[in-house]
Amino acid sequence: MDRAITPVDGKIVVAAINGDLTVKRLRRIGSAVHLVAENPEFPAIILKEGEELCIWGVVTRVLHRV
Repeated sequence: MDRAITPVDGKIVVAAINGDLTVKRLRRIGSAVHLVAENPEFPAIILKEGEELCIWGVVTRVLHRV
């Protein structure tokens, strides 16, 4: 994760929504902010007025143990 990269549409971000952490793809559709899971079994999070979003950084690498 890199905090120096500007989170723009299409980037995967580490975000806190009302204090809960998540890793999702950032999408801006019009004036709405969506956080979309790569796994289609999980619904997108559409931010509503009054919810707090804090983007911690942009994901730059993913490591998997095989």
